[in-house]
Amino acid sequence: HHIVPDTAIRHMAFSELYISRKKITPGTSVLTQGNMANTRELVLEHGMTDISITVDVIDHAKSNKVKLRYRLIGMQDDWIELDNTRHINFNHIPTGDYILEVEAFRPHIDCEGKRISMKIQVLPPWWSTWWFRLLMTLLFFSAILLIFRRRMRKLEEEQIVLQKKVDERTTELKQALQDKDRLI
Repeated sequence: HHIVPDTAIRHMAFSELYISRKKITPGTSVLTQGNMANTRELVLEHGMTDISITVDVIDHAKSNKVKLRYRLIGMQDDWIELDNTRHINFNHIPTGDYILEVEAFRPHIDCEGKRISMKIQVLPPWWSTWWFRLLMTLLFFSAILLIFRRRMRKLEEEQIVLQKKVDERTTELKQALQDKDRLI
């Protein structure tokens, strides 16, 4: 009777987050849901894309140690194997929505792996947001309207000046005609 080794992977979780090589502490603007193990979604501002995520795995096996691989669905759908440091590094993640999947498995043994995932959203820069574009559109049309109204006001003022000149000239001509009639 031979003992079957326990190949189950007991625990795997995201453990640490670094942004621009600085460790992010739980409860901050990025880790609002507490620690990394409880985080199901990361919302990153524009420029916060130089990130590193550490994964913890508890593995009691003496041989055939657990290996990890990851993929960022939406940017790179192929699996990438992790080294022993268990740090997932991204130098740049473009604006968009992604799903980070990490899978623990035992090579050469047909056992059930363990998978964890987290949604990652990278927000656009402020100048690419819908509200900024709307504001710029409104400012553009306001400027056009302002220019148009100033031009109309200037034309109306010129029309008043011209009308005064015409009235003065008409009065002068009437006066001249009256003076001519008196002379005759």
